[in-house]
Amino acid sequence: MHWLLVLIYLVLVAAPAGVLIHESGHVIGSWFCRAEHMNLSLGTGKRMKAVRIGRKLTIHFHLLLTAGGNASSVRTHPYSNMEKVVISMGGPACSLAAGWVLMQFVSEGNTWIRLFALYNIWIAMINFIPFKWRGKKSDGYFVFRAIYGDGQSG
Repeated sequence: MHWLLVLIYLVLVAAPAGVLIHESGHVIGSWFCRAEHMNLSLGTGKRMKAVRIGRKLTIHFHLLLTAGGNASSVRTHPYSNMEKVVISMGGPACSLAAGWVLMQFVSEGNTWIRLFALYNIWIAMINFIPFKWRGKKSDGYFVFRAIYGDGQSG
């Protein structure tokens, strides 16, 4: 497999789909914690389109679709620390589950599915680690703060 083809696949297919899976996990966690409204953003830069799904979810598509994503939610009363843990771990849990399921069905010859499965597992593992770098905070960081810190988002 040519490395350029792999790179194009990762950037244009695996990354956006993996981010969608990961951020959807946060949305699912927010839904379980009775969020009143949830936003799921795919990409960065100028917002190109917003799609409302039902009464509670809005998906925002940005110009640089392959450059990450974000999920947020709001409700009238603050989330408890345990609810913050559920929401924060929803993303990595969804990524890990997707990777595991894909690995169960991948055959020896299907390198593309295996690569996508491994990409999702990698996203999960990185996000389980608590770190803060250049203003970015991992899901593990938010969990650590909810359990051991003051529970604030910063």
